[in-house]
Amino acid sequence: MPIIEGHHDFAVLETRLATLVLESQRQGGAGLPSPVAVVAPTRRLISDLRLRLAALAPAFLNVHFFHHQALADAALADAGRAAPVPLSDDVRTAIVARLVEQRGGTLADYAGARPGSVTALRATLDDLREAGAPAEPPAPVPLLTVRGRDLLRIYALYARALDSSSDGLLDRAAAIARAVPAVRAYARRFRLIVHYGAYDLIGVNLDLMRAAETPSTRLVFLVPHHSAARAYDLARRFWPEFLAAQPAPLADAPGDRLLADRLPCLYDEEAEPGPLPGDRRARVSFFHAQGAAAELREVALRVLALHRDEKVPLHRVGVLARSLEPYAAEIRPVFDEHGVPFETTASLGALREARVQAALQLTRALLRDFPRQPLIDLCRGGLLRPGGRDPSPEAHAWDRLSRDWHVTGGSAVWTRDLVRWVADWQPYVPPDAEASEKKRVAVRKAARTRQAGALASLVEELQRDGRPLARASTFTAWVDALESLLVSHLDGFAVPESGAALDPGAAIVLRVLDDMRRLDAAGAPYAASAALSFFEQSLSRARVPIGAVGGAASPGVSDRGGVRVLDAMQARGLSFDTVFLIGFNADLFPRRGSEDPFLPDADRRALRANRRYRGF
Repeated sequence: MPIIEGHHDFAVLETRLATLVLESQRQGGAGLPSPVAVVAPTRRLISDLRLRLAALAPAFLNVHFFHHQALADAALADAGRAAPVPLSDDVRTAIVARLVEQRGGTLADYAGARPGSVTALRATLDDLREAGAPAEPPAPVPLLTVRGRDLLRIYALYARALDSSSDGLLDRAAAIARAVPAVRAYARRFRLIVHYGAYDLIGVNLDLMRAAETPSTRLVFLVPHHSAARAYDLARRFWPEFLAAQPAPLADAPGDRLLADRLPCLYDEEAEPGPLPGDRRARVSFFHAQGAAAELREVALRVLALHRDEKVPLHRVGVLARSLEPYAAEIRPVFDEHGVPFETTASLGALREARVQAALQLTRALLRDFPRQPLIDLCRGGLLRPGGRDPSPEAHAWDRLSRDWHVTGGSAVWTRDLVRWVADWQPYVPPDAEASEKKRVAVRKAARTRQAGALASLVEELQRDGRPLARASTFTAWVDALESLLVSHLDGFAVPESGAALDPGAAIVLRVLDDMRRLDAAGAPYAASAALSFFEQSLSRARVPIGAVGGAASPGVSDRGGVRVLDAMQARGLSFDTVFLIGFNADLFPRRGSEDPFLPDADRRALRANRRYRGF
């Protein structure tokens, strides 16, 4: 049986982790210390655990860190098998959309009227997949609503579509399940495996960790736990139910932990804990700021003061928000302005990237018969390179030309009509105009004639080069054609010969195109409009990180060991010396919960009680 130990203070859990690792390695005798594996839910937590363990016990050797997917991939690699690449969220959403449309009925009508609802439906189905729900048709479940029964029927279709595919159409749940036998063999190399920092585990991750327990391997779970606080209700139910054991409490850390004794008051609206003692009251302060930038600026100034006056290491300062979305655009400008290095889980929309915009504009121009706005924006963006030429110097003149002749689009208009209109145009010249005025008007007409001809030539060239895209009959052919166009016509899409990383925007576009290649195998019906819609929506949802996540930096961004600016989900399991909680606005922090529109809480409780779906 695995060992489960718990405490609500992550500093206690970190110290216990260091003790377990040292004890295990000392038992290995002489030579290289016995191998130990540490498994944590996120890359961010792993990155910070490395720093904490290095500070607590600098002599660690032969300690291997994994998140769940990394453990599965390492086990497969050790077995000589390639790790499968799970389908992206967008491709799985396309599968769900096809299944809902084929089945018809009320849900299809609802999804047809609200296209965005399919994404939420897919997320609900993924919850069931990750919880370990089987793919067979559902048997009756007591107390399940009509909505819940309808969802399980769609789920059965979705799960069978993924599990029965011979084309590698796997989601993460199926990919993890296929790695379980390899994990069972791979885990034997470790004397100790510690799973750190999870309140509970979803089904596929629980199966993975159960496979890691072998007769020669000790498996220990270090979990957040409190015997009375309501915030830990779920954890107190989970461990006895699925691992048949209640976490053994660890001893409290020496010293004053500020708010630890207040945990039982959390979520208890009738609790009256009273004021903090004077010595602790001085360590808690509140401030109000108007707007995200002002709030971050105040944080940056206080961080600098703490670092200067109390020598608090920057990586031991946490700036936490329920969601970083309101702050994402301001974090880098504000912190850079004050010289505060930082790492963050925040990200910005990919549509802010110049090469993402250029790829969209080129595709829209070719497939929508050269509408004016995408075409002109593409030309003046500075990235278009047809035949190696840069048309951006003439783009503003083309813009004025199209406005003066009220051109809204159409290849025939650009290549034929506009040229003819400009040729027939006779600028007004007063009868008594001087020769210099007549010459100026003639020069203007000649310039406009040349501009119209150059624009017509460009459109003709783009139209000719874009024919394979317009004639594509499958998603794969569409992707191949567009990828070739991007490389040949836009700057920054060719793979650098030096081995340097691609521009983040170009990398995102090419990643979306790779996802689209799998739509044919997924059974999505092809149409040029469907391909363009998928491309647009995927790019609109894509995000670009602005800091290193778990030590894996985005291109041009390295982990400088700075202040941790994290959302609440990524902050789980981390300990800090100083914490700033930002975004205490109504319904944001704490967040006002809402039920899943497709599987309400009552249905989830019924499935947990009758089907024992794990971590659901």
